Amino acid sequence: MEARSKQACEPCRANKTDLHGRFQALESHVKNIYQLLQPQTEIASSSSPGTSMRAASMGLLDEIGSASPGMMSETIAETTFSTTNTHDFYRGQELQAVEHYASSAQQTVTSIASQGIPKLEVVQALCLLVLVDVAACKPGRAWMTIGTLSRLEALRKISQQVFIESSTDPEASLRCHWTVFLLEQTFMPQERTSVHDDDQPKYPASAPIPPSLPPITDGEYPSDLYSDEAAEDLGITAYYIKILGIWGHMSSYMHQIRIGKAQTAWSPGSMHYELCAQLYEYDAKTPHIHLLRSVHFTKRQSSELIERREYWIPWVLQQVTSHATTAIVNHPFVHLVAMRDRLHGLPPRQFLQQTVDLAMYHSAWVFKFLRFCEEQNFGIYDPLVGHLVAVVATIPWLFQCAIDPKIAQKARDDLTWCKGFLERLSATWPHIAHKLELLNSLNTTAENNPQSPSAKGVSIVFHPSLFWALVDPKISQMTPSLPHNHGSNRFQDGTIRVSTHYIQPLVESQVEQSHQIGDFKIVIIGAGLFGLTTAKQLVLEGHKNITVIDRHMPPVPDGSSSDISRIIRFDYGDGDYCSLAYKAYQRWSQNPKYKGIFYPTDYIIAGSRKTAEKSWTDKTRARLEERNLPYTILPDAAAAKQMFPILTGDLAQPNWEGYHNKSGGWADANKAIKQLRDECLELGISFISGRAGTVVGFDSDAEGVIKSVRTLGGTPITGDHFILATGAWSSGLVPTYNSTLSTAQALGFLRLTDDEMIKYKDLPIYVNYSTGWFNFPPHEDTKMLKFAVHGWGYTRAPSKGDNNNVKSNISVPPPVSRERKNFVPADAEQRLRDGLREILPELGDRKLERAALCWYTDTPTGDFIMDYHPDYKNLFVGGGGSGHAFKFLPVLGECMTAAIKKTLPSHLAEKWRFHTEYEHRQDTFLGDGSRGGPARRELNAAEKARLDGEERSKL
Repeated sequence: MEARSKQACEPCRANKTDLHGRFQALESHVKNIYQLLQPQTEIASSSSPGTSMRAASMGLLDEIGSASPGMMSETIAETTFSTTNTHDFYRGQELQAVEHYASSAQQTVTSIASQGIPKLEVVQALCLLVLVDVAACKPGRAWMTIGTLSRLEALRKISQQVFIESSTDPEASLRCHWTVFLLEQTFMPQERTSVHDDDQPKYPASAPIPPSLPPITDGEYPSDLYSDEAAEDLGITAYYIKILGIWGHMSSYMHQIRIGKAQTAWSPGSMHYELCAQLYEYDAKTPHIHLLRSVHFTKRQSSELIERREYWIPWVLQQVTSHATTAIVNHPFVHLVAMRDRLHGLPPRQFLQQTVDLAMYHSAWVFKFLRFCEEQNFGIYDPLVGHLVAVVATIPWLFQCAIDPKIAQKARDDLTWCKGFLERLSATWPHIAHKLELLNSLNTTAENNPQSPSAKGVSIVFHPSLFWALVDPKISQMTPSLPHNHGSNRFQDGTIRVSTHYIQPLVESQVEQSHQIGDFKIVIIGAGLFGLTTAKQLVLEGHKNITVIDRHMPPVPDGSSSDISRIIRFDYGDGDYCSLAYKAYQRWSQNPKYKGIFYPTDYIIAGSRKTAEKSWTDKTRARLEERNLPYTILPDAAAAKQMFPILTGDLAQPNWEGYHNKSGGWADANKAIKQLRDECLELGISFISGRAGTVVGFDSDAEGVIKSVRTLGGTPITGDHFILATGAWSSGLVPTYNSTLSTAQALGFLRLTDDEMIKYKDLPIYVNYSTGWFNFPPHEDTKMLKFAVHGWGYTRAPSKGDNNNVKSNISVPPPVSRERKNFVPADAEQRLRDGLREILPELGDRKLERAALCWYTDTPTGDFIMDYHPDYKNLFVGGGGSGHAFKFLPVLGECMTAAIKKTLPSHLAEKWRFHTEYEHRQDTFLGDGSRGGPARRELNAAEKARLDGEERSKL
């Protein structure tokens, strides 16, 4: 028992030790509460931090008083846990100060509250103290404070005939009233009161609905998706409050099931029946103007979400709570295990099928919304969301064992994401770490009791007490000092059979197809990175009839995958790319076939911090830490130069930030593409090049089915399926609806002497994300020192003679070329030289051996595109490399074929889908945060003439 107690306490102990900065700030704000409630005469002199603290506390309470209830926990998380508010007076004694001021504030506020003085300031202070106790892993005291808070708020309401109108600040009073309700529903929903059960409650004002987006026809919303006109709109905050009330009822229902007092779920009058009715009523009364189809949340840019945070925070919380509540009500555990003894058998099969379908559907929406928030760096810090995710995560925990491989894989992906989300949220709310521990314990129990699959499905053995500790936590199970399996049933195991079908599905008999999988003719347009990796992987998966066509045999001289070097790294601010790039790096570094192609090299990621906001490096380091991937902080430029004495320049200035990573390197791009080409030839893949392989358009029927591609040579190439992977040239062949933009980036090459090759042999890769400049070590075969700019680049408007079939296209690379022209604009050369001077000033004025432009296919968010084209039924588009795709070469083909066969994890399918919603928007192509330097610009006439050359290539 003692051992279990210590183990259960570990998450909060670890957080207390590791999050020293959080408690520094917590001490400050608890003291604020204490001083706010003191008589004016007791405030300390200006020599102590008291005066400034009091002002800060008033500001915090004002902020809470003016925030909607849905923003309460978000405000506390961002304000209380900021590490910038600690006064020098307490340096070195922060932890002791926390305990002292927390205790003092608790005693003072409780004393005033116990006298029944219903002051708004006292209620606000109690709200703060609840969150202080939760953050300090003291749920027992938090529960007691909520109880006091509820009674005091009830007294405040009863003692005023006109409750809100009598207040000097009606809106603040109203928001405070509903904040009490929020805290009750978040931390003690089982202990329901009637304080808020008015027939016609008044709700606080809500933020206005953000401006609508242009019509979107990308297929995500069915054209006949039903919409109606609601009679009235109470505002998004009101609908969040309403669903929170239903969540409270659902929590009470779970408690009734746990203690054996729940009625048969489908019986009229049962709590399940009533809850479903409440959810239906809620759905009916929520205006369609707040629904996803109207507000287009997943189509918004990060800047839009942050700018209108007052609307989007309660919107996300309302959506997550709504879907989570429905998913939990229909949880398979509830109906297959918890209530089975009372039924003496299984529930009706149709009822079970409905609950399973609803649980899977609504849990998927919970993860979709929160994943999108993370991708957009739109932080959600509400502790209730952590609780909801922990409970809903038990649904994919079950279905990861499903017989259907697609369902099982999606469930595993969702479960992995849930654990990562809970781990990240526990940095703000330490008690969430205990929920993660419980979720991991469920996995451990199931793994230690493996069951063989049968025709009836897979059975999982687990401890029901673990599930109940998540869904219906007792105060003893929320307190880290007590074990989560405390109780009479702690040794009892439960068994649940995982199935997704309880009734016979209606399957239309399929006419046997005339073609086997390998007999379809697949035509891949583009012999670059995306095209070759896809061709190879398709053959490995059983396809036989594959043809790759391009202007040249690979490596295509002016293609973005053709060059002497490409960086191989896994440093990303996006978790999906970080994980995928690390998988690719492992193959680059471990597979013997890449010996002589991949070269391990130290590299430095640096920048010049311009604002206090999180930089790209901050986000990247966070992703590395989440995955336990090593790196070394470089506190200043001197540290970088000490590590690499060959760096003689000033490096990134001013306000240096940076780190060093030993796990990475570079690849010889041309060698890698040649190897890939040869592998394709050995696998029987056909190639067509020259005029016969230069595509100028498509021939399709009235239904959007492509029959053949038209070529410059005049001979059509027929096929059953077509894959477009022509990079920056794609936008000239098919409409991309402003979802891609062809941009030119500058490359520079410096020839080194033999002595210089020796001198600079240990030169690290250096990336300055603020300017976009980066370099490579010397290239042994060519004796070239290569450097480049990963910036916003240049565009080239189409002109007569270009192979451009799309009128809306605004930028195309030059016409057919056998090589990159030895030319960059003057300002591009200046940037190349400035970057060189930053690390090696002695080479800054050296004549360049060569300079050229490399053509990127940029997308608005820097994400790849792997999806079917909206205008053609049998055309798949792969690309959107945005200057960072090459490193994924070892794994890219697997991603492409999964996307073609629609087996990608749902979040990746969403990330890499073909976007059409940008067609009429101007604020696109904002990138992923890794770009630097001047704004994108159009090449002028003289630059364009030099780039195109006097004579265009004739094939």
